[in-house]
Amino acid sequence: AALSLSGVIDMSSVTPILGVMLGLAVGIDYSLFIINRHRKQLLEGADLRESIGLANGTAGNAVTFAGSTVIIALLALNITGIPFLGLMGTVGAFAVLVAVLIAITLTPALLRLVGMRVLGRRARARVGTVHHADDRARAMPTWRALLTAVGAIVALLVIAIPALSMRVGLPDGSSEPEDSYAYQAYELTAEA
Repeated sequence: AALSLSGVIDMSSVTPILGVMLGLAVGIDYSLFIINRHRKQLLEGADLRESIGLANGTAGNAVTFAGSTVIIALLALNITGIPFLGLMGTVGAFAVLVAVLIAITLTPALLRLVGMRVLGRRARARVGTVHHADDRARAMPTWRALLTAVGAIVALLVIAIPALSMRVGLPDGSSEPEDSYAYQAYELTAEA
């Protein structure tokens, strides 16, 4: 879809490639999310059709929510006022939209065609005997959650220390060696 838009809308050669990369990345990720949920339910003994519907109803909702969040974030690039960046965001958002639609429509259809072969031979022999009840989230004590949050914040602050000496802006001659012509030209321009 992103490549077909490049014939109609004037855009740089990188923009459709970015859209294709984003679409492939999230499309594979979202489809695997639904497939993983379906496989887990099949191993627990769920009926094939019921498992597909349940996987698409649960993991599919998560895929839709995650995809819409990514789309909103990419469309927010239009706020920058930089036309090529806004166009990249729009093309990327369109590619993510197509990937989400494929994940929640084509993936269940392919799962129905594949049937039980979505599981390997060994896994098919264990259908109905596997229970994932111990995979559920458990309550975490408050002190442990606070300790984890404080540890994560401290780690992020330590990692962010180099940002304090970061110079943002376009490069100029001040970063060149003092005996270079670029630095001398910068000094003359700065004094004028």
